[in-house]
Amino acid sequence: MENRYAIILAAGKGTRMKSKLYKVLHPVAGKPMVEHIIERVVETQPTDIVTIVGHGAEMVKEQLGDRSRYALQAEQLGTGHAVMQAAEFLKGKQGTTLVISGDTPLLTTQTLNNLFDYHQGKKASATILTAHAEDPTGYGRILRDHVGIVEKIVEQKDATPEEARTQEINTGTYCFDNEQLFAALEKIGTNNAQGEYYLTDIVEILKNDGQTVAAYKTDDFEESLGVNDRIALANANELMRRRINKQHMVNGVTFIDPATTYIDAGIEIGSDTIIEPGVQIQGNTVIGSDCIIGAHSKIVDSTIEDKVEIKSSVIEEAIVRKNADVGPHAHLRPKADIGENAHIGNYVEIKKATIGENTKVGHLTYVGDATLGKDINGGCGVVFAIFLAIAIAPTFSGEWHNNTKALISTTKNGWKKLAGVKVLVSLLFALELYAIIVFSSIFLQIVFLGTGGADMPIQCIKLIATAPWTVLQAEIYEYAYLLLATLGYTGIILLCSALTRSNYVSLLLSLSIVFVPMSVAQFLPLWGQKALELIPFVGSPTDIFRTNAYHLFGKTIWSPYLLITIPVALGIISLPFAIHAWAKRPKA
Repeated sequence: MENRYAIILAAGKGTRMKSKLYKVLHPVAGKPMVEHIIERVVETQPTDIVTIVGHGAEMVKEQLGDRSRYALQAEQLGTGHAVMQAAEFLKGKQGTTLVISGDTPLLTTQTLNNLFDYHQGKKASATILTAHAEDPTGYGRILRDHVGIVEKIVEQKDATPEEARTQEINTGTYCFDNEQLFAALEKIGTNNAQGEYYLTDIVEILKNDGQTVAAYKTDDFEESLGVNDRIALANANELMRRRINKQHMVNGVTFIDPATTYIDAGIEIGSDTIIEPGVQIQGNTVIGSDCIIGAHSKIVDSTIEDKVEIKSSVIEEAIVRKNADVGPHAHLRPKADIGENAHIGNYVEIKKATIGENTKVGHLTYVGDATLGKDINGGCGVVFAIFLAIAIAPTFSGEWHNNTKALISTTKNGWKKLAGVKVLVSLLFALELYAIIVFSSIFLQIVFLGTGGADMPIQCIKLIATAPWTVLQAEIYEYAYLLLATLGYTGIILLCSALTRSNYVSLLLSLSIVFVPMSVAQFLPLWGQKALELIPFVGSPTDIFRTNAYHLFGKTIWSPYLLITIPVALGIISLPFAIHAWAKRPKA
């Protein structure tokens, strides 16, 4: 194969873009236009690439790096003048030179290779890439003689009314015999409406010298779209999005609504993954197979492994490993690493943190600059439990800690009645805190998710669910469970407080109920882990949606009954014992 060269024209200011950003750096499907061009050019395997730069030269150089050499067009004197600037690199070399504009991002490698092959097959001095345009406004027109041979290219401003009606247009992409290209450039002038050196004048010069000028007509006009303003930029993005989505569908990806799905060029997505409407996938993102990317999720520069479910969440520079689920409305910020089978609940934010395997971080939680191990059940419930413990733990032990026990012993109503009041106040406080959490959660759900869909089966948002409930029934169950868990845990805290004279010991004992099971869970067999899931604030009410039953003592117990029974039993047992333990303590 003879030597191939490429000249990329990227010196235009792009005044019609009305932008501070250099024209060829405006993105199409997440990549600057000139990036699309150089990727396609590189795929044609040229010996040398020269990019003509002008305004914004340093930014273009930074984008393309060492994939190209650069020539400066200090004055904007036309396309012919721009190509002249490559003479120091290419003049005198034998081979074929591709001249391509940096603002035609939709051109494909296949079309460029076809152009090279056609040019060489015709042994032409120049070959023009042309297309048929229903509306040729703004494009140069291809004029042919009566037998179809190209005579010349006329720019729109120089075209007569009859010439302007021609629908075969110049795409601005050419192949030239390199030596003849630079010889002809020395003959072009500025006798035109623009007073510029037109590259298109080379066609007439070569023909006058008896050289062959050919035209290769592409079947797809959309490929030739040049971007000179914001309207054309939007059009290019739309066309590129269709192309990208179509290719993913060919590769086995399901799109619920391709028209509202925005995926950058270069994104990798495995087969049998489902992409719901309104999804944005950007940057250097890789998504595995059998995933579900829920509606209106945004994923940027992240890795999503196989069988992951993302529900209406934002993920930035993060890793989500196999079988994990995220959301709805979670936010994974840079350096978040979500382990296999982990659960990240609604309105959870993770930053620069590692979440271990099988760990659950429930709703309304922030985890930053931290590492959570395996089989932990954290989240709002844990935070709630900690706050509850801090507030209630001194209820009884504080009387010893503050040395007020003697004073209390002299009161008219005595210790036992006072203990009853303390228990009542503690329960009211716990209920108040519970109400704040629940109403906040409901409010956020209404604001972000709306009120529709309550009558839908729970399986529509928890795909591995087996419970035969609607979304509303599931919500009621979760809040009822949390209420009972709150009352049960309050009883445990009060019992710990009644059994010790130290606030610190009382708090430590209360918190150990939550954190010790979490710490030891990963070392237990499966039956032990499932048993610990029944402890309020250690397990999760959503466990009901993943398994229907527990098998205990040869009997099958449906998990809603068991999950509700445990906190009720804790409350019934611990509260009377707390009062009794406090009443029996020595009074002095």
